[in-house]
Amino acid sequence: MKKIFILIICLMAFKSATAQSVELKINPIFMPFNLWQINAEFLLNDDIGIEPGVIFAPEGEGAIFSVLGKYYFAPDKGNDKFHIGMFFNYLADDGTDDGPGLGFYVGYKWLSKRKITFEIGGGLGRNFGNSKNDDSQITGLGQLSVGYRFNSAKKKAAM
Repeated sequence: MKKIFILIICLMAFKSATAQSVELKINPIFMPFNLWQINAEFLLNDDIGIEPGVIFAPEGEGAIFSVLGKYYFAPDKGNDKFHIGMFFNYLADDGTDDGPGLGFYVGYKWLSKRKITFEIGGGLGRNFGNSKNDDSQITGLGQLSVGYRFNSAKKKAAM
């Protein structure tokens, strides 16, 4: 499974070279609980974004890796406002094996004039692991993030 995530990271790095802009985001709600959610959204055009992310604890008790594909409906400033998408996530922990999860996501993003983003969203899906426990078959993805949009040189040259 680690090979799949290495492949996904390599593909995201390749895609970032063709992205119009990149947004880096954090979830400030998790910080008091010593958890970190860090995401980077690659904006491929005004309507589509791909967002890999990770949630981890500094003590190293495991991590949740995710990849979220988003489609924005009628954006005003490019990749903002209401969006839907699909997500893939995987819990990397030695104690459990719930397997990868796949689900649907819905959210809303605001973009300020100073390129600061605020996003709220969530999704539900299903785990495809080996676990016999029915409760572990449900997976989710939640996001309440603050970030910054970096424009690429390609988009600045086109303006």
